[in-house]
Amino acid sequence: MRTNIDQPRLLRDIRDLLFRLAASGDLNGTLCNAENALFLQGMHRLEPRAGTTPLVEYIVRGTLATFPRRPLFCPFGGRAGQLLLMGQLELGSEAKRMVRAQAGELAASADAALRDDLVPETDLVNGIVGMVPFLIAEGELAKPLLERVVELLSARGTKALPFRHEEGGIDLGIAHGVPGALVASALVFQATGSGEAERLSSELADFILHHRRVGSGSSFGNSTQSVGISRLAWCYGDLSVCLALAVAGRVTGHTGLIQAAKEIALAAADRRFAGSGVEDPGICHGSFGIAYCFDRLNDLLELEPAEEAAEFWRDHGLKTYFQAGLGSLDLTFLDGLPGIGLYLLSRSGIVEKWDSFMLTRDGAR
Repeated sequence: MRTNIDQPRLLRDIRDLLFRLAASGDLNGTLCNAENALFLQGMHRLEPRAGTTPLVEYIVRGTLATFPRRPLFCPFGGRAGQLLLMGQLELGSEAKRMVRAQAGELAASADAALRDDLVPETDLVNGIVGMVPFLIAEGELAKPLLERVVELLSARGTKALPFRHEEGGIDLGIAHGVPGALVASALVFQATGSGEAERLSSELADFILHHRRVGSGSSFGNSTQSVGISRLAWCYGDLSVCLALAVAGRVTGHTGLIQAAKEIALAAADRRFAGSGVEDPGICHGSFGIAYCFDRLNDLLELEPAEEAAEFWRDHGLKTYFQAGLGSLDLTFLDGLPGIGLYLLSRSGIVEKWDSFMLTRDGAR
């Protein structure tokens, strides 16, 4: 296994790249994203480097300056996701004040958007499901907004156009489909005790399990009409659905969902390259993302084969990275270096809840 030798090299590569970008003056481009600040602060805890603290603060200020041109609620690159990541940072008093002011403005925007049903999309990446992690982090005052999210999800239903998949049928991935809405409704139930949220999560879970397949190489397709073996990934496929079932099962106490998640996870852990669809090391649908999913499933379900699968895919991710080189990946969270770096740092407990908008946590684990 390459992890013990190559993982520190990869983390240093990412850190050094970010410092080079800062030295080149690229402070308003790809560098100004909260995931880069969180990674640098985590690396500073692991291996202190002069200049890290002022660079982190500069990135935060630069990121806030870009907010007018960012989407409001998108977790990945939008204001909601950036504020969630900034909430994990240790910042000076002035930077903290700026972050809280932006969070207050976003909460007010969410109130207006939800009240008047102004968010056309439904999914995690672009729609109202993506608002849930931010609103939960806002605490007690946001509970009415969370309940409004559930009202809108109930009204739109599983057959709503926003859940349609490009292959036809209803989307079965956390990123754009019904599993994301399942986790969102379960987390709203956990946060508010809403009976409607509990009812909706049960309805969505039943819908998903109705489309479980047997003997086709994967338990679920990318959509309800997909044929063939789906990929291993966070965004789509068996791991995506399995995580949603595991989180919802733990939150609602639905033992049937937990049992189904265990069965799907064990089958997925036996899959390696054949039919995996893996072409890159990224978090969304690459090797490190698969490792991340298995780590989360092991935390949620306590499955040794999931732990072993995570180690396999981490090793594969390191191998892929060192074969392709630093220039093969960008600085986006889902497909690039920051997401990989944060995942690896989180395994040592150096950063926490860096993934709170990915809908893979139940609040306790």
